[in-house]
Amino acid sequence: MIEKRRTAIVAKRLQFQVVVSVMVSGLSIYIISTVGLRLLANQIFEVLELVEIKPELTMRFAESVTKSEFYFLGFTSLALILSSIAALYLSHRIGGPIYQINLVLDKRLAGNKEIRIKTRKNDFFHELVEKLNTILDEETDV
Repeated sequence: MIEKRRTAIVAKRLQFQVVVSVMVSGLSIYIISTVGLRLLANQIFEVLELVEIKPELTMRFAESVTKSEFYFLGFTSLALILSSIAALYLSHRIGGPIYQINLVLDKRLAGNKEIRIKTRKNDFFHELVEKLNTILDEETDV
């Protein structure tokens, strides 16, 4: 088993698509939530105007909405960064074995019959790698 791989990004296209998908999802949630917050604030402003509340109270409410949007942006940005890191980690656990399988198969086709596919303990596709190694071992014995 390989514990550490030198290349940080092994399946660039796969990992890029996963991270971008997570970021687009997060940004969509942020935009929809911000629009919802803004619509709710507008409705409350209309009610405040109808009830003829003191202008100071309306101003405080406006400041509160602005602060809420700022905090919401900060928390959403943090969540987006953390989810992108998690997506990169998971895509690496998927992309790593695919990278190894492709690398070993290229070396086998080039004539190296002794090489086997290696994965780390946290990688996905261990069963697939074991089956492929069994097939590769059988080819070596023939």
